Amino acid sequence: MRETPRLGILPLMQGWPWPIDPLPARTVVIGAHPDDEVIGAGALLARLPDATVVHVTDGAPRNESDARAAGFAGWTEYAAARRAEAEAALAVAGLTPERLTALLRDGGFDAVITHAYEGGHPDHDATALAVHAACRLIEAAGQSPPHLVEMAGYHALGGSFIAGTFIAHAEAGPVATVALDAKARRLKRRMLDCHATQRAVLAPFTVQLERFRAAPRYDFRIPPHPGALHYDTRNWGMIGEHWRRLAQTALEQLRLACPL
Repeated sequence: MRETPRLGILPLMQGWPWPIDPLPARTVVIGAHPDDEVIGAGALLARLPDATVVHVTDGAPRNESDARAAGFAGWTEYAAARRAEAEAALAVAGLTPERLTALLRDGGFDAVITHAYEGGHPDHDATALAVHAACRLIEAAGQSPPHLVEMAGYHALGGSFIAGTFIAHAEAGPVATVALDAKARRLKRRMLDCHATQRAVLAPFTVQLERFRAAPRYDFRIPPHPGALHYDTRNWGMIGEHWRRLAQTALEQLRLACPL
């Protein structure tokens, strides 16, 4: 987290649409992997001097296939490279690493920005489930959870890979589409370029805009859209049917009922 005096947020965001009014001063961005925060909110991060970034995983699958494909001997070297790339990208936005961890309950955050539940990646869906569950547990303890905002990622509604848009949801807030100016586009491109090991993966993602919306309450026991999910069609060791069984087990253990 950036070690500077807190600046006024609203002037920094003048002219940017935002799904929460007023704009929260203390924000945490929670992504499943190093680079997710840049894909969904890279330009926004540069305008949030008190932002904290949390990576749920180190981005290095333990089966080591991704590590070897990227030219590393094993997952530990790959994880270290991805950590260094993430730190370099966040430094471009003016954010220096502290621990890259935070607890929503005790962090004093006004808002949390994270993935939508859309079947793009099992880790994205698991992160969405964890964040929604944490907010409900905070409520159950009689406290006020942070505002929950989603950043657009990717999905396969209709059978094709679609990046940068949300699947429509009746209970979601209006989509705030932020068209990035030339300066913001250059900054976001520099951040993405820091993730050299992910160059091919990041190629489909635009630097033209970012989209956000207030999160709906999801029923994680049912598919996020009809038809095959994106990760149903990939060799990632997880399919939607099994993911939802695991989600149901987690919800039962936490004594939470959907929708979250």
